Amino acid sequence: MSTTASLSLLVTLTGLFTFAACGGGAPAPAEPTSVDHAAPETAGAEDPSAPQPPNDRAPTPMATGSAAPPLPSASGRAPRQFGMLTEQQLVTPLSRVASPLPVVATTEDYARWRVRRQIRVGTSHLSFAERSLDERHVVAMGYDQKVRTYDITNGKLVATTQLAANLHPLGLWPDGTAPYGALLAVGGEHRNAHFIDLNGEARGELAGPGASDLRWTRDMKIAGLTTARVPAQTGNLHFVNDDGETLLRLESRERIEDWALSGDGQRLSVTYYPSDTVEVIDLEAGRVLFSHAVPKYTNSIDLSPDGRFLAVAGAEVWVFPLASPTEVQTYKGLKNNAHRVRFSPSGDALVVSSYDGHARVLKLGSSSELQLVKALRHAGTANVYAAEFSPDGTTLLTSSGDQTLILWGK
Repeated sequence: MSTTASLSLLVTLTGLFTFAACGGGAPAPAEPTSVDHAAPETAGAEDPSAPQPPNDRAPTPMATGSAAPPLPSASGRAPRQFGMLTEQQLVTPLSRVASPLPVVATTEDYARWRVRRQIRVGTSHLSFAERSLDERHVVAMGYDQKVRTYDITNGKLVATTQLAANLHPLGLWPDGTAPYGALLAVGGEHRNAHFIDLNGEARGELAGPGASDLRWTRDMKIAGLTTARVPAQTGNLHFVNDDGETLLRLESRERIEDWALSGDGQRLSVTYYPSDTVEVIDLEAGRVLFSHAVPKYTNSIDLSPDGRFLAVAGAEVWVFPLASPTEVQTYKGLKNNAHRVRFSPSGDALVVSSYDGHARVLKLGSSSELQLVKALRHAGTANVYAAEFSPDGTTLLTSSGDQTLILWGK
């Protein structure tokens, strides 16, 4: 995003929400406590060696109510339906905005990876941890609702912001005018979205239909915001560009757990609950290319950088070659459910974080089983959440209930 564009971020986001000033009035009433797929952790000092049994999937407390009516399409055509999804509004095809990144040519010797830097945050449940766009900082939040920004090159804490109890982080939003190059998007009362900079300055409140999760495509050109309705277990997926302008709205008959978009913006993969299925959709043709059951507790998926493979992770890890999806490869060595799965920028491996104290680097094998290349271990069996490669694939960031952030590499 350019600096000029970022200055008008909160104005141009009117395609996503209706803007309302963020004042210093009475605090909003607390929302229901957020429910995770992870085993519960206690506040303060925790015993990372204590076993954390898998828990049954619980509905995430998000937006309630019925689906919104279809909105006008810029193309003037009737809304299309493909699989679980209905096209609610199409303004700009995602393929016109996507800018495929070249696949990183250099592969890594993951077996030699070690701890390059460990940052002790001092609070449990570090389920939110992301690198800033400048690759020099990492932003994390734990059980105490403090958002901490660290200089990843030396591990020093450079900023701390206390969030109200009714706010939860959605993700980082690029903004060239903000400290450390990003704003933090957080959910609030009635799932309104708020933007704050990483020094704690409020940048505005975006009143309207909120979101439970924010994910960017690899090129940082397209963001997808998912919303779920409880107890209906339906939801929607709203794609916007980096100025917050609506590109595509999709309504879902089931709750969307995660999504992944191919680099060219033409293929969308979505996993759903409660059916525990995944669909691969050709957005240009408006049809489902592939539908399959997924492991129980699946809540994370990813497409390889070249778009040839789809990884899903829950109680197990499965990888589908999209050209021949019946030839699935699996990994069944998790001791507790997975939290996140991501392919490396070169596509030569994938990493899976799980609630058993590990992030595992896996590779496709010649048989029906994925190969374990390296088990990256946090303390005990504390939940491991974040698993994020650097853009060049040479390092990996993980966060854990053992109260640490770890940067892995050679």
